Amino acid sequence: MQNSPMYNPQFQNINPEKMRFLAELFNEMNGKDMDQKIQLLMSFGIRMKQANLQFTQQESQVIIEFMKQNLNPAERSKLDMLQQMMQMMS
Repeated sequence: MQNSPMYNPQFQNINPEKMRFLAELFNEMNGKDMDQKIQLLMSFGIRMKQANLQFTQQESQVIIEFMKQNLNPAERSKLDMLQQMMQMMS
């Protein structure tokens, strides 16, 4: 999983608890379709808030860009809309 965002320099000094959430998120996303991945992302966002954790805007961008890999244009558009909604909520 070398192309995982967990190997991105942006995450070099990340809080270990955030890294645990990130590893669990990508493990659970494995083999899921885009709608299921989006549901997982939203669910993990809620769980992180409950744990008083939040990804920075830069960290979130790395995660979203990773998720966009190998998507068709409609799926990319859906993910872009989700990203805009998440930015409005933060």
